Amino acid sequence: MSKRTVNILMPTLGQKGTKTIESLREFAPFDYWMLTDSKPGWAAGINRMLANRNKDFDVLIIDDDVVIQEHTFDLLDELYDAAEVFGFKLLYPDGGIQHDGAYVRWDGTADHIRNLSEEPSYVGSVTASLCYIKSHVFDYVPGYPEWPGLQWEDVAFCLDCWFARQRVMYVPGEAIHEEGGTKMKSPDFWRRFHQNQALFRQEYGRKAMIIAQMFGATHRISLVNADKLPVPSLQ
Repeated sequence: MSKRTVNILMPTLGQKGTKTIESLREFAPFDYWMLTDSKPGWAAGINRMLANRNKDFDVLIIDDDVVIQEHTFDLLDELYDAAEVFGFKLLYPDGGIQHDGAYVRWDGTADHIRNLSEEPSYVGSVTASLCYIKSHVFDYVPGYPEWPGLQWEDVAFCLDCWFARQRVMYVPGEAIHEEGGTKMKSPDFWRRFHQNQALFRQEYGRKAMIIAQMFGATHRISLVNADKLPVPSLQ
């Protein structure tokens, strides 16, 4: 990747992010400004950091439990002109798939695709756990919706990007997501999950249905069809 300077935004949520920082120092192919935020609210923290970023530089959002690998960003230069928002392959430490792009359903919900594609492709959504965003995107989509939990804000952001003609792409450069499974056993997790799911359906249901139709059953659009990429509209 050519040398450029990037804002790195890391919501720590009370964690230290030591392995994340060490992996960035070892493998990040760019210079960077590091901003962190440990105050309550994941999306609120992202928005606070966005307000304090250097607006001349692109943005990399990375969770404090994501560990960059040697080849995570190898394809970013090659694909840079093909999209505006880039999400990366995330694997659990045991090799299981955590993320390789996400899709939206007709009912206004979303999920990870999880078919471990090795080809870059346009997708309805990517996780913000590791997401590279060009600086000008925030002229059209100012930030993330601030909902009570952590489950739907990145999907909503990506839908807003598509409708602002900012393309979202899955990149198969992999990183390790050391996300713990214990949070999914918490009653509070599922309470917030369903609360945010209802908010997402209410506020983004129509956009989700349009994007679901745009991507169809495969949930991906190949780069070879980039010149035929539909432009979603609420009209």
